Amino acid sequence: MNASFARPAQRPARGSARPRLLRLMIVIAAVLIVSVLPATARANHSETRPTIVLVHGAWASPPGWDMVVAGLQKDGFTTMTPTLGLLSIAGDVAIVRAVLDGISGPKILVGHSYGGIVISNAAYGRSDVLGLVFTAAFVPDQGDSIFSLGAGFHTSEAFNHLIWTGTPFASPAFIDSAFFAQFFCQDLNPNLEATLNAEQIPLNFSIALTPSGPVA
Repeated sequence: MNASFARPAQRPARGSARPRLLRLMIVIAAVLIVSVLPATARANHSETRPTIVLVHGAWASPPGWDMVVAGLQKDGFTTMTPTLGLLSIAGDVAIVRAVLDGISGPKILVGHSYGGIVISNAAYGRSDVLGLVFTAAFVPDQGDSIFSLGAGFHTSEAFNHLIWTGTPFASPAFIDSAFFAQFFCQDLNPNLEATLNAEQIPLNFSIALTPSGPVA
């Protein structure tokens, strides 16, 4: 399994080239992954470009990929952007695996944030997934959790502005809409910020403590 990593070093200005850069990295990953396949595998995939499956993270939703998707489709790639339930890792892995099962031919998985854990687990044991692309994402080994991977790092200010749907820390939570743009997607344009805010998917906090299963 091949992996590529996209880690923004600095916060770009709004309207920046980040979506174009990410799209370029995904395309490069697709080309490199196919180029290093054994000759027999290249022959099997020679007429089929990999489908790019983009997996969002916690509190996010598929529209966060819209600009990347537009660029990839312009370059001739088929894309899929599944919606995670964010209730459990196992549930989200099942969602992505179901999407993969419905796509013929090779695939490349792209994960952002928590989506990195999902794609790592979803690709385990599958020969149809050619590679993984992690963009500002968690990259787990088996047994790692979001909590353990985040140990020693500064906690996002967004955690101070959560709205729980039930008992705190025992139920899914939203980021308070009044603080969503400021602390979650401050580098995006206002229209996309508003869309993502309106389409927030609440995160079940047990996910943060759940150890990863076997990974690709």
